[in-house]
Amino acid sequence: MHDDHEHKHGHVSGHGAPASPADKERMLLTYMLEHNREHTAELRALAEKLRARGDASAAEKMEDAAARYDAGDALLAEALGYLE
Repeated sequence: MHDDHEHKHGHVSGHGAPASPADKERMLLTYMLEHNREHTAELRALAEKLRARGDASAAEKMEDAAARYDAGDALLAEALGYLE
C-alpha cells in the first residue's frame, strides 16, 4: 500500500542539524506521529472501500485496527508533550 504515497523521513544535514540529542528525539517522534496518522487515514479509506463492496467483516477489523493506532498515537502525542 506504500505505492501511492511518499515517505518523507526527517533526515537533517549539517547546516540545519538539531542542537542536541533531545532535539533529534523530538523531531523523530514528531515525524513518527505524523507518519502513523497518515497510515491510519489510509487504513480507514481502505476500510471504506471494503465496506462499500460488501466486505464488512474485513472493514470492521481494519476500523478496529485504526482505532488502536489512534490510541497509540495519543500516547505518542502525550510523550511528545513531555519532551517539549
